[in-house]
Amino acid sequence: WWTENVRTPVPEGPGAHFEILKAQIDTLRPEVLFLADPVSYPAAFLNALQHKPRLVVGWRAADIPEGTDWRGFDLILSGLTGIREHAVKIGAKEAVSFHPGFDPGIIDRLGARNTELDVVFCGSISPAQHQSRKEMLCDLSVASLGPGRDFTLDLHLQADAANLPPILRNFNRGALFGIEMFRATRNAKLTLDIRGSICSGKNDRDSLDPRADLAGKETMNQRIFEATGCGVFLLAEHYQNLSDYFEIGKEIETFRSREEMLEKIRYYLEHPEQ
Repeated sequence: WWTENVRTPVPEGPGAHFEILKAQIDTLRPEVLFLADPVSYPAAFLNALQHKPRLVVGWRAADIPEGTDWRGFDLILSGLTGIREHAVKIGAKEAVSFHPGFDPGIIDRLGARNTELDVVFCGSISPAQHQSRKEMLCDLSVASLGPGRDFTLDLHLQADAANLPPILRNFNRGALFGIEMFRATRNAKLTLDIRGSICSGKNDRDSLDPRADLAGKETMNQRIFEATGCGVFLLAEHYQNLSDYFEIGKEIETFRSREEMLEKIRYYLEHPEQ
């Protein structure tokens, strides 16, 4: 786009994405600007724009780093109460409840379903957000290698290999996105959702300024809608707001501990009719 429209050497370096997106917005002059990553493009980015859209909207259901400034955002969308409340504190004019969805037309692009694999998990592992997820996936991996070897497992993790224990590196088949991620999810009998920590403040665990929990007793991510949209049995870490979207025990199943996770995986794989 830069080569065709600006006709100067394409920007390079850490700020290149900032300059390219700014040029696109200033050239296309949209009335509505929706930023799926308002952390990477906060108030400083909006202030640098020559064109000022009539409505600036952001979506967030993940960590909000210390110092994030959302002045200039007319609206922040989130399925988490804590993020909506925090968004207004750091400058957004308004924040409203919103959750992702799944386009059923995607299913036609996935091809025939093959459910020879028992369990799959597609997602990321980062040190700041996913310690609990990492530990649960380690337990899952160990269990799949147990004496009975009673279920098969594939992990598709977006992660720095240095941050993964050896057992997760052994099970990691590489990160997938888009159609390939949907296809891998759909080709298993069961998939999991394990929430990360969602906080504001410093990532430094030794900081005197503790991180504020923005998720509390709620969960929200695209995976829960993508997995069910693909028609896969979803076993999700239990949070109270899941019942706002699904009939638990009928549309999805939940677990409250690592032990219950493994117990229910084995139970439902042995009782596919349920």
